[in-house]
Amino acid sequence: MKKNALALPERALVGSCEIRLLLGQGGSGSCYLAYDRQLEREVVLKEHFPSSLCMRMPDAAEVLPIDEVAYKHSLSCFCREARILAGLNHPAVVKVYDIFRACGTAYMVMEYVAGDSLEQWLPEHVHDTAAVEDSLVRLLEALEYIHAHDVLHRDVKPSNIIMRDGQFPVLIDFGAAFLGTPDHTCTLVGSPGFAPPEQFHPCGKIGPWSDLYALAHTYLAHIPADKMHLYRRQFEQSLLRASQPMKEERYASAAAWKAHLQQNGGRRVK
Repeated sequence: MKKNALALPERALVGSCEIRLLLGQGGSGSCYLAYDRQLEREVVLKEHFPSSLCMRMPDAAEVLPIDEVAYKHSLSCFCREARILAGLNHPAVVKVYDIFRACGTAYMVMEYVAGDSLEQWLPEHVHDTAAVEDSLVRLLEALEYIHAHDVLHRDVKPSNIIMRDGQFPVLIDFGAAFLGTPDHTCTLVGSPGFAPPEQFHPCGKIGPWSDLYALAHTYLAHIPADKMHLYRRQFEQSLLRASQPMKEERYASAAAWKAHLQQNGGRRVK
């Protein structure tokens, strides 16, 4: 593992998980590839580590709060979201196996999904229109499912979708997820180029339509305009509608988008 002052040291044992590789790091925490000795399999270990609120000494695992009150609030929110995500069960949503506290913070033990990201897969399969359309329908079903459980992903993008077995998309990385539908944007998060305008505006109204915007731009970013004619007109029209800057011009729900795709002989996922 590359030396990183904020990361857990390689081979550190946290709970029953042995750290093997730092997968990613953001302002709210870190993700590691780990081996769970209890489950006897590779997992992704997500650590609550808001770098502005805590620190750790080099080669140490213990997390030391900088702002005790703010850190405890952040930790409580992380654990609450982890419990909600652990209750989700959908084939196109990454699974949370366990949640535990250790080293002064909290951890989520998550499914390790092997495969190419949609960012890699889509350009290579752009001519396989049936597979591409089916992948979109599966992801719409995943969003329909999480939205029904009051979860907004808020960071849908090609690198956060893994193609299991080269054909089944799995939505990963719920680090920016929000529980419920607030009256306005509570925290300004999202990936430029994919997140909708309302996620970058303090008074923006976010909701299911926000994840749909990001999903539309995920596909538009990797299907060249000169290849779009290969697809059914409904497919292109639906992407353009869902990608509109004004939320009122998009689909209100994943179910509405999916229903549009499946009209007039639209393909159904078996």
